[in-house]
Amino acid sequence: MAKSFALIGLFYPLVVQADIAADLAIAGIDAESILYVYSWGMGAVLSSWAIGYVTGVAKEIIKAL
Repeated sequence: MAKSFALIGLFYPLVVQADIAADLAIAGIDAESILYVYSWGMGAVLSSWAIGYVTGVAKEIIKAL
């Protein structure tokens, strides 16, 4: 009896992940859309960093003149 509970406990995260994946699929969210949104967000962060970096360099150049 205890052995069967141990097996259920072992595979429980897989069952929960399958349930979550099914819920997301019903909502129309798949791996491709998650990757798209993550990539867009990372691009926004890197773009913001680049604009700040260039602004800082330009400020230092103007201050040196």
